[in-house]
Amino acid sequence: MSLKSKAAATAAALSLTSGTPAIANDAADLIAAFYEAADTTTKPAEDLSKFFADSFVDNNRPVVAPDGVPDRGVALNLFTELKIGFPDASHRLDMLHPIGDDMAMVYWTFEGTNSGPFFGAPASGNGVSINGVDIFRVADGQFVEQWHVEELMSLFQQITP
Repeated sequence: MSLKSKAAATAAALSLTSGTPAIANDAADLIAAFYEAADTTTKPAEDLSKFFADSFVDNNRPVVAPDGVPDRGVALNLFTELKIGFPDASHRLDMLHPIGDDMAMVYWTFEGTNSGPFFGAPASGNGVSINGVDIFRVADGQFVEQWHVEELMSLFQQITP
């Protein structure tokens, strides 16, 4: 089952349990397509660039992001590092909710094995599992803005030998 199908099933299940109808929007569809592409690509910077507008804004830009690199480039570099460090990794979209007409929120679980270098640290061979939340705003079929939080401390603890 594709991530998009899983996301639709999750939205339907949430609407049944919450009593609130789940309404799809372009942002939710784009998020599902993005994570499916992120999990299956072998060339993240090339294949994922179409999802990010040139003017993409990361409202939680990492403190360690290099000065002068646009937020779009920082995001693409992150997914490149994730693919190198965790080539077998996947995102499970545990919850995907539209917000208005142009935004959606996703709660995800990232699982994989640290079998390659990750931001300069050698591979540990350890398995990891972390959760995160992303809120994306979409315009013209691309991400234009993002808010996010993820369990990065847990990730680094899990890959420490």
